[in-house]
Amino acid sequence: MKIDELQKLTAQLQSGNDQQRRAASYKLSKSKDSAAVQALINAYDDTDSSVRQNVIDGLRSIASSEALDFLVSHQKGNETLDVQQPTQTTVQTISSNRRFWNLVIDTIMYEIGMAVVISPLLRLIFCKSLLGNFWIGYIFALFMLFLYYFIFEVIFQKTPAKFITGTKVVMEDGSKPDASTIAKRTLFRFVPFETVSMYTGNQLEKKGTWWHDRWTATRVVKS
Repeated sequence: MKIDELQKLTAQLQSGNDQQRRAASYKLSKSKDSAAVQALINAYDDTDSSVRQNVIDGLRSIASSEALDFLVSHQKGNETLDVQQPTQTTVQTISSNRRFWNLVIDTIMYEIGMAVVISPLLRLIFCKSLLGNFWIGYIFALFMLFLYYFIFEVIFQKTPAKFITGTKVVMEDGSKPDASTIAKRTLFRFVPFETVSMYTGNQLEKKGTWWHDRWTATRVVKS
């Protein structure tokens, strides 16, 4: 992690709002830099429970002598901090069944929108020969699918299906993803056989996630 990024995250952790402190504490927990360790130690008594959990998980994960000594010395009462405990995400992901229905509903909604709105509009603008070209039609369909997910998740953090199932997209620390993260998340949906990834996240930290979640540090949770 670069020095300027460390300084920015440290400043956010010290004086940012709840969302900024949660995001900063999560990102710092992934760094092995001594400055990150010190920033986490300074935020140990933060009033926000998510920030404090990120601090504890981060110090456990970093596992430097400074981090472990601090955790041991700050045990309270009968509380035991198991420094060997693996780091867990701070948000609870939804079940694979609900993710499956999100995919089904979004696919249906997209196809309806293409058939009822987009295709008739294109026929008014372009000639049928252009629309009849397989590759042009295929690329255009992918582009429209990208826009479908990107626009809804950037603005609302949820697609029409997620409105129906009561879910939304968040970062691993619970904060709102930015536009670049949503763009990458949406592009990763087009990786061949991406849908099978719902069956490959059996480990605790990957449970209920797909590749486009894991590769962008995002999660789908209850809204």
